[in-house]
Amino acid sequence: MTQFGLDTSAVTSEPFEDDLIDDQLALIQACIRRLITPRGALWYDPNYGTDLRQFSSDVAPSGLIESAVISELLKEEAVTRVQAKALRDGETLRIQIQINASDANLRFTLALSATGAINTLVNQ
Repeated sequence: MTQFGLDTSAVTSEPFEDDLIDDQLALIQACIRRLITPRGALWYDPNYGTDLRQFSSDVAPSGLIESAVISELLKEEAVTRVQAKALRDGETLRIQIQINASDANLRFTLALSATGAINTLVNQ
């Protein structure tokens, strides 16, 4: 299996808390960070990020959201293919994401509420 590296868990916990993750979970979290970081927030990489929270209370077309996800995640070096499906469930926007990276096929769902809260579900 391809190695995707070692990282600290900085999506669901405070950074540098001894929550080390590796391989597939590290790649998924790298993708999630791309999707919750506003473009231009990193001075050293002004094209990094697309903050999907901007769409959480919006009525943006699903196609626009899906296109934003695909475009951003294809910037991740290890990702070779992305599929995204945006669905509205009341005030929650759910984005089902499938990424292909080398020999891995990973799926996860990113749920954004109208308040900006973020939840993720990793489908192994």
